[in-house]
Amino acid sequence: MKRLYPLIALLTLSSLSTLAIAQVEYIFSTIDKSISQPDFTQTTEARTFWGLSEEEWTRYEQIIKDSPWAIWKHEATPLALLAHYSKSESDKRRYARRQAELDQWREGVTFAWQQLYNQEREQVNDAYVKSIQHHIAHKALTNLNEKDQVIVFIHLEQCEESCLAESRKVLDSGATAHLYFFGDANRETITHWAKKMEIPVQRVQERKVTLNTHKGEGHRYGVNSATLKESNGSQTFFRHISGVKEIR
Repeated sequence: MKRLYPLIALLTLSSLSTLAIAQVEYIFSTIDKSISQPDFTQTTEARTFWGLSEEEWTRYEQIIKDSPWAIWKHEATPLALLAHYSKSESDKRRYARRQAELDQWREGVTFAWQQLYNQEREQVNDAYVKSIQHHIAHKALTNLNEKDQVIVFIHLEQCEESCLAESRKVLDSGATAHLYFFGDANRETITHWAKKMEIPVQRVQERKVTLNTHKGEGHRYGVNSATLKESNGSQTFFRHISGVKEIR
């Protein structure tokens, strides 16, 4: 019989593909370090962020007040709007250059932030995994008794020999058991499973055993239908939760 191991969903946040990361790393490495980004203070004028003169900023404010852009819904930057209304090709190119520099800078700092976040998220997840493992190790499946309360996640279609054996241990222990089912879980299929396990109706009526669809509860423990299928074959996830209020 297989020993029950905790199933932990290792969350690795990586919103960028390998190719995309390589591209962004290239962009970040080619940023012109001479581009000065003004430090923000309460007295910093908005125009300085865009590298505009007072005259250009006044022109921009006039455009968004009196031109069609005052009515159109848009996301154009001050640089883009000034370029749109400029008759000077050299000014348009200068605005485009500044916009390109800012966009490149933004991509670089965004990528740097994503790297930092990924590192911290990994540490937080590692700490979470260790806490779950420690908690489960504190109360083994074979040591449960009537004073305990447990939560068990079960993949209904995949619950075969080892899954049934582990579920039976929980039920035979007399502990209050909250069973959450993944897969084709509805009133009929869950009732069929409960009859197969010969769960006494009285225990269900007394809420010593609760039968539930997963209702998103698994996300609290890093459990979902996919991770249960990828588990060690038991298709169950067990956690001792003695001391907390009953989950309804």
